[in-house]
Parts: sequence; structure tokens; C-alpha cells
Amino acid sequence: MGPEKKGRFNWIWPDVSTIDGSKWAIRQAFWAAILCVGATVLFAVVGMMGVKVFENLELDAWNLLDAGAFGAIAFGLSRYSRVAAVAGLVLYILERIMMWADVGFKSPIIAIIFTLAFVGGVRGTWAYRKQARLSAAPPNLPVMPA
Repeated sequence: MGPEKKGRFNWIWPDVSTIDGSKWAIRQAFWAAILCVGATVLFAVVGMMGVKVFENLELDAWNLLDAGAFGAIAFGLSRYSRVAAVAGLVLYILERIMMWADVGFKSPIIAIIFTLAFVGGVRGTWAYRKQARLSAAPPNLPVMPA
């Protein structure tokens, strides 16, 4: 039974007790990173054309570095990297705080959804590594009496 069949709200706090569940949580974080890449590239290109997307927020070619960072994070998540998962969570939270400092507290629902996806990715990568390590370990065989 796949993780998506374990409940309607599994996306909020994914069940990472199995390898499949861990992979599903990591996939959520991967797609959150891909959406961050797409949105950042879109807004940076529009900003480079001189269009003001957000009041008090300067978007330009430098934002493409952020997109590249999220692209690298997405690549790392596709490889089940714990470093990429933690980097994605930290980078997303830092960028959201900086954006709110510039334009005010807006769109908290989207921020919560993306933060939950990245937290799930962190949980998923750590659980996946633990489960993979346990499944690769040789089984404990009973000692036969002589």
C-alpha cells in the first residue's frame, strides 16, 4: 500500500516509517524545490524586464542564483541527500523571512505548505538512510549450540 493511501492529510506530515513513505516525503520536497526554481526564474526574468512584481521587492538577475541553488537542492533531493534536504529547508525559511522583511507578512498559507514539504524532505531523507542501512545489514543469525 503506497503512502498516498494512508490518509488524506499524509502530505502534511508524511509517514516515513517505510522506505516508500520516506521516498514519497522526499519527492514532495523535490517538487517544492522545483516550484521554487520556476517561480524564482519567472519573477527574476519579469523583474529584469523592468516590471515591478511586488511592491518594495527588487527582483533582477541576481535572483537567478537563488533559482540555481534550489535547482541544486532539487538535484540533491533526487539523490536522497540529507544535506540537500536541510539546505532546502534552511534556504526556503531564510528567503521567506527576508521577503517578509521587504514586503510585509504575506501568503502565510503557501509558506506553511512549502515549509511542511521541506520538513517532510528532511524527515524522509534521514528515515530513508536509516532504513536503507538497516535493510543492508546482515540479519542476526541465532548461534547453534554445539
